[in-house]
Amino acid sequence: MKKSTLLLFSLFLILFQINAQVAIGSGNLQGENAPFEAYYGYSYTQTVYLASEINASGEITDVQWYYSGTSDLANSQDLVIYMAESTRTDFANTDDWEPSTSLAQVYSGGISVTPGVEGWVTLTLDTPFTYSGIDNLIIAVEENSAGYDSFGDDFYNSQVSANRTISYFSDFTNPDPVAPPSASNIDDTIPNVIIGGITQACATPSDLAASGITSNEAQISWTENGTSTSWNIEIVLSGDAPTGTPTATNVTNPYFATGLNAITAYDVYVQSDCGGTGLSSWTGPATFSTLCDIFYIYPSLIF
Repeated sequence: MKKSTLLLFSLFLILFQINAQVAIGSGNLQGENAPFEAYYGYSYTQTVYLASEINASGEITDVQWYYSGTSDLANSQDLVIYMAESTRTDFANTDDWEPSTSLAQVYSGGISVTPGVEGWVTLTLDTPFTYSGIDNLIIAVEENSAGYDSFGDDFYNSQVSANRTISYFSDFTNPDPVAPPSASNIDDTIPNVIIGGITQACATPSDLAASGITSNEAQISWTENGTSTSWNIEIVLSGDAPTGTPTATNVTNPYFATGLNAITAYDVYVQSDCGGTGLSSWTGPATFSTLCDIFYIYPSLIF
C-alpha cells in the first residue's frame, strides 16, 4: 500500500513539473539580438517580461528558448544568466540598462543545441529565482566567448508594443554588466521563452495564427494550454497598441472574424477565460493582411 501511494505521489510530482511552466511569445521573428547574439564574439542583453504576461509566481527553475539556427553554437558556450524583479516596463534609450545591483546570477555555463533542428532548448538554473508575480521580470544574458558562430544562428522572437529588449554586441569588447557600454540596439521585440517551475492559474494560449483570409474575413485559431472552453479576442490595426478591451468575448476556437476592411493589416490577440480561476494573460499578436475586394466588370458597362 505504501509503495502504491509513493508511486502515485511520484507520478503527481512528475506531472506537476511538466505542467509547471509559463510560455511567453508566439512570434517567429529571426535575426534579432536576444537572448544573445551568437554572430558576434561578445554580447549582453536584458529583456523585460511583464507580470501580466507571466500571471504566476513561485520559484523559477529553468528557462527555454526556441532555437532556429544551423550550428552547434560551439563559440557561444560561456553564458551567464541573471534575473531581477522590477517595475521597469521598457528601456528608454541605449544607456538605460537595469543596474547590475538589481540582478541575481542564476546560471553560468553552456547551451546544448542540435544543428539545423528547430526546437526548444532548456537551461536549468544553478540557483532558482523566487518570483513574487507582483512586478515585471528581467532576464539578462551575457555571452563571453571570444569566437562567433553562424549568421543564421538565431532564436525566435515576438513583436511587442514597447522597447523591451536592450542589447550590446561586439567582436572586440566584452561588456561588463556592472558598467555596460551604450547599447547597440533597443528593440520592440522579446525572445520567446518558457519559464519553468511556475504555473498559471489560467493558462495562456499559444500558437496564435490567422488563415482563410479574404478581403473582409479571417479565421483565427490557437492552442489552448489549459482546460478553458471560452476565449476573448482583440483585433486592432497592425502596429496599434492593444487596449485590453476585447473585440469579442466568449468565442470558440477557431474564431471567424468578419467585417474587416480590405487591403488592411491587423494584429490579433487572444485570452483564455477560465471562469472561477480568472483570465489568462493576452497572447499575440498574430499579424495578417486582408485581400483586396473583387470587382466584376460587365461587358455592357464598357464603352
